Amino acid sequence: MIIEAIPAVKRLTPQEKVILAGELCRAALDDEPTTSDADIRKWLAGQWREYLRNPGEAKSWETVKRNLRARHA
Repeated sequence: MIIEAIPAVKRLTPQEKVILAGELCRAALDDEPTTSDADIRKWLAGQWREYLRNPGEAKSWETVKRNLRARHA
């Protein structure tokens, strides 16, 4: 694992690790088109409107986590 090659990462607080993860993701996507905050807000607003129209079709957080785990297993 890469983390073993960088011992300083183990000394970071949980919050610092989350920030580092975000920075690594942004660095990995530097060559990719980025999504603006406005685009994200617009998407989230659309998702919220869809939920309000069809709340019975929403998935629980547990279901979402299970689906993500299965997809990345």
